[in-house]
Amino acid sequence: MVESLILTTFILSSIIGLVCLTSNLPRNQKIYLSAFFIFIALNAGMKYLLTSYVTIFRSFPSLLIVPDLIAILIPEIIYLLVLNLLNKTISKELYLYLLILPLVVVVFFMGFYTVTDGFTSENKFKLFEMYLGLKILTFTAHVLFFVFCLREISKALSPDIYNLGKHNHIMLVWIKWLLWLLLIRAVFSMVFFTMQIFFQNAEWFHIALEIQLVLVSIIMLMAISLTAYYGLRNPMLFETITETPTVEQTLAISILAPETKKDIKRTLKEEDIEPYLEKIKRIVEENKLFLDSDLTPSILAQKVGMPVYKLTLALNKGAGRNFNEFLNYYRINYAKDLLSDPQNMKLTIYAIALESGFSSEAPFYSAFKKYVGTSPSAYRQVVDLKSNK
Repeated sequence: MVESLILTTFILSSIIGLVCLTSNLPRNQKIYLSAFFIFIALNAGMKYLLTSYVTIFRSFPSLLIVPDLIAILIPEIIYLLVLNLLNKTISKELYLYLLILPLVVVVFFMGFYTVTDGFTSENKFKLFEMYLGLKILTFTAHVLFFVFCLREISKALSPDIYNLGKHNHIMLVWIKWLLWLLLIRAVFSMVFFTMQIFFQNAEWFHIALEIQLVLVSIIMLMAISLTAYYGLRNPMLFETITETPTVEQTLAISILAPETKKDIKRTLKEEDIEPYLEKIKRIVEENKLFLDSDLTPSILAQKVGMPVYKLTLALNKGAGRNFNEFLNYYRINYAKDLLSDPQNMKLTIYAIALESGFSSEAPFYSAFKKYVGTSPSAYRQVVDLKSNK
């Protein structure tokens, strides 16, 4: 039964991870949610191998670190997702801080691996110390980030603190439940691991251990199901759906609320496309909204005053571009003006990219070459040569 539950968790989380990767979520939300499901799949996959094919771990004992390492990364990913939903800036320093616990686990594991000569040592007490240390570190990570996340969520859900959209509000509520499930799972694992110290020779211990494994597997499956259900109900997964949804989007649409399904299936009348498109263009141009690197379809739809599905359909049918292509057209034209201005010669290409509304240099280079046919540096050189003639 345990193997079946773990295998189900692996399959479900793998599928949902792929759905998130092909979704239209904001870039960082897509990364965090996809990473969450993929890490859960890896964790479940390693545990399935551990319970079903023990010889693999005997041949490659260093693989034993993977489940605990992933277990520490999962609450960190949830913390990053919470910060993203609250529109908080995530600094490079924070990413470095988040690496501390995983690095401690790796160093701790490798230290014991070296001392015990790849676990061939007769000193079983040292091995037991290692597993106890790994479990304590994993439990610490869950408790630590549980507190961090709940603190942020409690602030966000308090009246008049954050102006959260309905989607973000719902996301934070289900993340709160997810955190409790993960914490309960960590407590179960720690309690039964502690019991193993004192009662491993008791007749009833193996039955208790089997019950614990089933309960932990059920809790993990519940956590995945909860995340999948509310994650896939996220309307931003469907913002670029037109007449023909992808296979992943069709799967996700099947669990949506009836009123949301109606919205997705609606289309625009031909005579309405041009007026909608003109309105979108006017507001984007007048307010230079394309300079905002965090602009999303839902934010733009709110500013324009129309449903998201109408906005995306107007862009697809009227402009012949998706949301990102539509913004990049304006951003590249703005970047060309910056590159053509002699006063901006001291600005780096990276600075030009940020000034033009791009979040990093790589997508700027790609979009610039697509629309202009050359790199930003080459374009600047051509403009400079023309101005010096």
